[in-house]
Amino acid sequence: MIGTLLPDPTVGIGGTPKPVLTFTLPEPVVAGTVIIFEPGPDGRSTDVISDVLRFTDDTGRLTGVTNPATTRMIFYSDLPETGELNPPPADTGFPDNLDVGNITRITEIGPEGNNFFVWQPGAAYPANNVYIGISDVPEPASLTLLLGGLAAVGLAFRRRTRKTV
Repeated sequence: MIGTLLPDPTVGIGGTPKPVLTFTLPEPVVAGTVIIFEPGPDGRSTDVISDVLRFTDDTGRLTGVTNPATTRMIFYSDLPETGELNPPPADTGFPDNLDVGNITRITEIGPEGNNFFVWQPGAAYPANNVYIGISDVPEPASLTLLLGGLAAVGLAFRRRTRKTV
């Protein structure tokens, strides 16, 4: 599924919608917000928000069942880090109105750097939806630096072994 940046329909009256990473869903869902927290040292929830998912439609509905023609999932993440050249599209910050509508709170599973979450809406319509997300994916810049560093170490090792032979 490919996401696109679209104006946020969940912004309150008088607010200015900013572009957010939006995925079109194939069927209606129960509207609402899923707040995903970082796990603490004991594996339990903390007050640090990792990501936010919103299930809505083009009207910004946050309760009830979404309009089947315009059902969407919006993915929000932290703002880009200072100096980050190519931030991921979801790095637009969290919505100001997190306390509106149906709200579910879950905690990521797994150690930092390998976190994920699983959320199933439950018996609500439609009951067969399961969302599995990976929270900690290496950013392209970090991955490029890692690969560049490994290549440099490999070249240095290769040159060193050639000189000693």
